[in-house]
Amino acid sequence: MLLFSIVFVGSAIGESLLFVEERSTAFEDVVASEDGQWVAFGTGSSGQIHLLAIDSWTLETLDVCVGSLGALAFDEAGYLYVGCDTTGILQIDPSSGIVEAEIPVDATGFYFASLYDGNLFVLGENPNGGNPRVHQVDLQQLVEQDDGAFPSTLGYG
Repeated sequence: MLLFSIVFVGSAIGESLLFVEERSTAFEDVVASEDGQWVAFGTGSSGQIHLLAIDSWTLETLDVCVGSLGALAFDEAGYLYVGCDTTGILQIDPSSGIVEAEIPVDATGFYFASLYDGNLFVLGENPNGGNPRVHQVDLQQLVEQDDGAFPSTLGYG
C-alpha cells in the first residue's frame, strides 16, 4: 500500500506541472481575471505587463506605459485596467493586447485598484504632494468622477 501511495503522489505531482516560464524581472502587481482566463503581472518601473492566457498557456509581454505602472484590475467584462504615471488609466483588451481607451486621472503614479458597483477606485499619488488620493472612475463613461478624488488617511509611525 505504501508503494502505491508513493506512485500515486508522484503521478499527481507530474500531472499538476502544466507550465513553466522563467522571467528575470520583479513583478510588483499580480491580478487574475474574474472569469479565470487571464493573469496579468505588472513590472512597475519598466511599464510592462505580462499577460498569461490560462487556456493556451501563452505569455505575452505588452509595453503599455512610458514610465512606471501600477494598480492592475480586471472588470466583469474582462477588460484590464492599468495605471500609467504619464497617461492615467488604460483600458486594455487582453485577447488582442490593444489599448481600447485612455482615461485621464489627476495622479502622478498608481498604487492599487479595486472595482465596486461599476466603478474603478484607484489609489494614486497626489500631484501636489502630500497623501495619496483615491480616485473614482466611472467605467460606463470612462471618465474620472469630479467628486472622486478622496484624500486617503494613512497612519505614519
